[in-house]
Amino acid sequence: MLINTANSPLSTDSHVSKVIQAYREELEAAFNRGIHASRSGLDPIVQQRLASTVTGLVIAAFALVRIAPAQARTLLQDAKTLVACER
Repeated sequence: MLINTANSPLSTDSHVSKVIQAYREELEAAFNRGIHASRSGLDPIVQQRLASTVTGLVIAAFALVRIAPAQARTLLQDAKTLVACER
């Protein structure tokens, strides 16, 4: 729901905007920790870039899931593939 709010007039409210940004940062940090836990030997710069990319794919999937569920599913599969392939 927060991701959908980012595209609405509510996003111009500074408090709402900060909450959405904090959620995105929290999501990216969680992916970063997960990638680090499963791939501790990965270069930190690559790890961060991978976490950022996965976060973007997941957020895009959240935004698309109601109108294009197949595309949202593909984005999530792509994120999973990126994490698995970056070895």
